[in-house]
Amino acid sequence: MVIVSISNAKAPVLLRVPCPPVKPSPPVNLSHIQTIEAELILHWDDPSDFDNSPLRYEVRYSFNNTHPDWQVVSAPGEPRLSLDLKPKLNYTIQVRCSGLNEPPLWSDWSESHHIFLDTVSYIPEKVVARPGENVTVYCVFNDHSINASTAMWMLNFQQPLHRSQYHPISQWVSQITVRPSESRMYDLLRCTQGWSRPYSQIYVEGASIDIDCKTNGDIDAMDCSWKDKQWTNSKFQSRWADLPCNVMEERERAGEIVGEMRPACLPITSGKKTCTIQPLRMNCYKLWLEVSSRLGPVRSKPIYLSPIDHVKPHTPNNVKAVTRSSGVLSVTWEPPSLPVEGLQCQFRYHSPSTMRAQPEWKVQSPVRVSFGEVVVPDMCRVYVVQVRCMHANGTGYWSEWSDSIYSTPENSRAPERGPDFWRILQDDPYRNQTNVTLLFEVLPVSGQSYCVDGFIVQHHTLGGAVMREQIDVASSYSFEWNQEPQTVTVEAYNSLGSSANNTNMTLERQPKRRSVHSFRVMVINSTCVSLSWSLLDNSSVPLFMVVQWLTQRQQESDHHKGQSGETWARLPYTDRPVYLRGDFFGSEEYGFYLYPVFVEGEGGASNNMVFIFRLTPLTTQPRPPEACCAWLLPLRTPKVGAIVDKADLSVLTTALVQTPLVSLTPPSHCLSYLHLQGLTQRSARPSSLMVVAAVYDEGNSLPTTPHFDLSSWSVGAGQLSGGRWINYTAPAPTTLWEELKHRSRKMKEERRLFCGVAPLPGPEDSSEPTEPAVTADIQLFPLYMPLFRTARTSTFDCEVKAELGCHFRSYWCDLKKPGDDENSQSE
Repeated sequence: MVIVSISNAKAPVLLRVPCPPVKPSPPVNLSHIQTIEAELILHWDDPSDFDNSPLRYEVRYSFNNTHPDWQVVSAPGEPRLSLDLKPKLNYTIQVRCSGLNEPPLWSDWSESHHIFLDTVSYIPEKVVARPGENVTVYCVFNDHSINASTAMWMLNFQQPLHRSQYHPISQWVSQITVRPSESRMYDLLRCTQGWSRPYSQIYVEGASIDIDCKTNGDIDAMDCSWKDKQWTNSKFQSRWADLPCNVMEERERAGEIVGEMRPACLPITSGKKTCTIQPLRMNCYKLWLEVSSRLGPVRSKPIYLSPIDHVKPHTPNNVKAVTRSSGVLSVTWEPPSLPVEGLQCQFRYHSPSTMRAQPEWKVQSPVRVSFGEVVVPDMCRVYVVQVRCMHANGTGYWSEWSDSIYSTPENSRAPERGPDFWRILQDDPYRNQTNVTLLFEVLPVSGQSYCVDGFIVQHHTLGGAVMREQIDVASSYSFEWNQEPQTVTVEAYNSLGSSANNTNMTLERQPKRRSVHSFRVMVINSTCVSLSWSLLDNSSVPLFMVVQWLTQRQQESDHHKGQSGETWARLPYTDRPVYLRGDFFGSEEYGFYLYPVFVEGEGGASNNMVFIFRLTPLTTQPRPPEACCAWLLPLRTPKVGAIVDKADLSVLTTALVQTPLVSLTPPSHCLSYLHLQGLTQRSARPSSLMVVAAVYDEGNSLPTTPHFDLSSWSVGAGQLSGGRWINYTAPAPTTLWEELKHRSRKMKEERRLFCGVAPLPGPEDSSEPTEPAVTADIQLFPLYMPLFRTARTSTFDCEVKAELGCHFRSYWCDLKKPGDDENSQSE
């Protein structure tokens, strides 16, 4: 109410009565931002129904919604206010306004605005960049107890970024500059470790995503797939135009909208995503991926393709493979009918082997015909073959490999003969039966125009019954024999029939007469042995001899089962030594069994035991083809104190022989002992033999040779056919070695001792022994005396090491000049 009192007025009085104050509407559009100076700024807009008069504001905020404890802050003049809020709290914020009149008439409080601050905030939270562009992101630590220098930036939660890429710009803000990936549609950045939010998200417009499309063999659908490295789903988009792809791409680059959109494909989330375009149209498709964001859709770099250039044909069928006698593997197939422009095909093959876990395929070059050939080493070997095809112009994809097929030989006739075979018998006294294992020879097929698919084993009994069993080609076959007489025949067969010339063996239980007088085995080398025998009665000559050999381990086990390798041989009867080839592995004891076979039946077996050593090569000189140095071992060889490496003993002979006037023939016997040994000659006496011990310095090519007297040594003698031998044994076994060790200790460096035994030169020839070239890795000092027509040399070596004593080994070889007869050795 306004009361006005006027007195003595001479003229009318005009009164201006002010309008009553109007209550403004509350502010609107509350929002907040964070700055790279670590400030939190609250913004709002003035009410729309208020004039341009200046206003004043109040801001209240609280983090307790149930019982708010409001804090009110004045904000005069500007519609914004910097707030100091704590992280990890949900704040409710409101604003009101009034004019500048007093007393103020405040508006109602605005709608609530909510702010939650995490430990850190990112500026910007989301940004769109193109490949190759640099992006700068700031990390604001809202918890002011954490300094920005402790920031550790991570890319996509897994990849730590180098510290040179980021640095603190203030106490609570860290800055990083990165170049986003070109193969992802967005990257995530964090300045702290862990998988939780928040993070900065960098979208990449135009990222290169590898979209792989395959048109099926019927050319009516196209499957497109891509490896999605994003954690959000992306849409597969496509546009088709009835234009060549280069024309469509050029027109779109000019800004023209070409073709028609196809329905979007949103596949399920997985590591690899696929969409199918069906029905399929020819000419050109534009393909890309698209990700939705608050900044708008983000698209990958589009690709343009024609379905006909991405065909994966169907697998070829009706594949056949034949090996021919000309040594060729011929493969034929039926290619798929599409695409109509034609196909090129290729085949691969391998020979199955139990020695390899994975096949070693040999792939042939593509051809545009429906057949191919390749030269193979063996027409009888089975080959596994597969074929695949692709578009003739080389675009698109190879089809899947066809199912494996196995080659078959193109036989010209049935096999000529069945395999030769021998048997191993093992009696079962409890069942009154015998287990018979047939050992088959390996049939020679090289140069033949047919192959052997398997064997047919026939059992003919005395009653006329015949039992036939068809088996695969194998090295052995076992069956139970009831000890009734029967004849066993083994045929070889293939697709054209079976052999007519076959080996028969009669099995019967009857005493076998003893017919072998002696049986000797001489080891030539690791692949050759010499066999010799004599009979008790030469009036009946065997049809042939069968020799069988087994290792000691095979003899102690069930050696009749699972025989591997050729361990027997059928030999012609002769009174001269027979050479047998085989694989005789080092450090094995072998049992050799000899079976004479007469017209009237099989004779009693004779056996011999041989121990095979490994020998160290003594020289690298080329091996003469005719050279053969053999060493024979007794029935039971004593244990030796050193294992010697396997080698061809002819190499030892090459080291011993220093003159071309001496040639070598297989000796009738050699001996191996652990004692020092020498051989007497017609003109030699025990006192004329010496021990030659060479102390060999690896740094000096001239050995020192001390002499030792053998007159005090005990002498033992023995008689052998073809000569005598004498065994010299030191009265004290350590005398020689102690003397050698005593001499070696006088040397400043470690030495190797090389010892040898040889006859001393006679009065006719005073020349010194010829010393062969010796290198540091040779552990033998051989001596050769050209004086004697027949000289047997025993050499051994020992390595002196402190008080450990000696391990030594000995080798024996016979040397013979051309023209010497057998009688000269008996002298």
